[in-house]
Amino acid sequence: MTALAASDILAEAERLAAAAEGESPVRLLGGVAIALRCPSAQLPALERSYGDIDVVARGRDRRKLQRFLTVQGYRGLDQLNAVHGGAR
Repeated sequence: MTALAASDILAEAERLAAAAEGESPVRLLGGVAIALRCPSAQLPALERSYGDIDVVARGRDRRKLQRFLTVQGYRGLDQLNAVHGGAR
């Protein structure tokens, strides 16, 4: 897995949010979501790095979320999901 620069992670999160708009029950949350919605998060004093993009969907929309992420170029970690998939 390749690490992305903070600006790349923010750009990817914006891409996912745009793709999900009106199509998928996916919402961003966490630090990246705040950075995208809150202009003051870009101030030097509040600048930080981001290691991931957090997304959330309702439990009943789990399959829709999986399809959405697959279409967007993501793939699941089968072994991790087999162990923890029911609780995540």
